[in-house]
Amino acid sequence: MMLRKFIALGALAGLSAAASAGVYTSPGGSIADNAPGSPLVVSFSVTDSGPLASLDVTLTGLTHTWAGDLVATLTAPNGTFANLMSRPGTGTFGDSSDFGGTYRFIDGGADLVAGLAAGDGTFVLPSGDYQATVMLNDAFAGTPLLGTWTLSISDNAPGDLGALGSASLSVTAVPEASTFAMFGLGLLGVAALRRRQSAV
Repeated sequence: MMLRKFIALGALAGLSAAASAGVYTSPGGSIADNAPGSPLVVSFSVTDSGPLASLDVTLTGLTHTWAGDLVATLTAPNGTFANLMSRPGTGTFGDSSDFGGTYRFIDGGADLVAGLAAGDGTFVLPSGDYQATVMLNDAFAGTPLLGTWTLSISDNAPGDLGALGSASLSVTAVPEASTFAMFGLGLLGVAALRRRQSAV
């Protein structure tokens, strides 16, 4: 009985450690019109340690009257970077639809370009989960978490304005080797018990 309890606790510890995540939120601001060299910069002081397993970024209260003007880039403390979006849409100027909601960029999210293409210049993209221009977990796989991460959002054409209420970075670290070992021990123990029980 004691062995079974130890195995169950070990397995649960492995699962909970693998699922834990740190969320960091910072205020936004206005996005300067047609100023690619002067983007809005939002910083996240991440205190989690270890290599990154997964992440997502939420833009809360993002507004802009021409979605295709915007480039949003996430940069890790070690200089690794990836675009959440880069002038989304088709053609030279991107999509003329508007941002006006809360948008989470996460692997497996909806197609941002297709979502914008669903309307015209007066269309506001619904809040929701969207896929970045790259697979974020692949782009940042193994990147050290600890340090200052930055999100920059720039406007790259004249005539339309926007702002960001706040941004959140959610990160999950790769579980430590000891956690994997305990989880593996738990699985082996469960398999052994099942074999013994079936043999009786």
